[in-house]
Amino acid sequence: MKGNPSPLLSAILFFVGIAMLIGGIFVYRSNQQFLQSSLKSTGTVTGLDLKQSTDSSSYYPVVQFRTLENQIINFTSSVGSNPASYQVGETVEVNYNPTNPTSAKINDFTSNWLGVLALGFIGAIFTFSGGIFLSNIIRFNRKKKWLLQYGKKISSEFKKVEINTSFQANGSHPCIIVSQWQDPETQTIYIFESEDIWGRINTEKFVTSKNIDVLVDSKNYKKYYMDINFLQKL
Repeated sequence: MKGNPSPLLSAILFFVGIAMLIGGIFVYRSNQQFLQSSLKSTGTVTGLDLKQSTDSSSYYPVVQFRTLENQIINFTSSVGSNPASYQVGETVEVNYNPTNPTSAKINDFTSNWLGVLALGFIGAIFTFSGGIFLSNIIRFNRKKKWLLQYGKKISSEFKKVEINTSFQANGSHPCIIVSQWQDPETQTIYIFESEDIWGRINTEKFVTSKNIDVLVDSKNYKKYYMDINFLQKL
């Protein structure tokens, strides 16, 4: 199973994605309720609040508006951008909670729906990726179980240990063991690869002088499982 994260990481990715999608639904419903129950007013951008982090900066509009009760309210938008989306002195439409006027937001697409879109988009990516990984893991385990029970065991020759650069997690790459076997009847040479191996173990040190058992489907040698349990023992 080359190129997939661990089952734990895949499960975390999947359930974090599900949690973000659920969060997006709650934010959507909350926004809908707010928009339905809120009152509208006309406000003016009185300033731009610059907030900086280590790698970015954003301008958050500061807005002043007047409620139906003639109360003057000031609030800072929860959505910022760079460059600024609004200029000082610009007139904007405001939605506010009549029972708590300080709970207000600029009535535009970004303020109303950016959070929903972000949670939905990232949640969908996490859920899809985690689901694909989990599906691959399930299929791999089913294939492994079948091969352990019905597979033909052959003794392959260790060739090398290589880094699997096609996948990376936490800044590191897994390694795989590569072996080969020549069919004595057809003289065909088959190359086998292990599943991803994580950790700092010097795998090559333990297998350079070893033959490695591989379980194959006698009808399809491309369907195989390399038995690397000896690494755990070592």
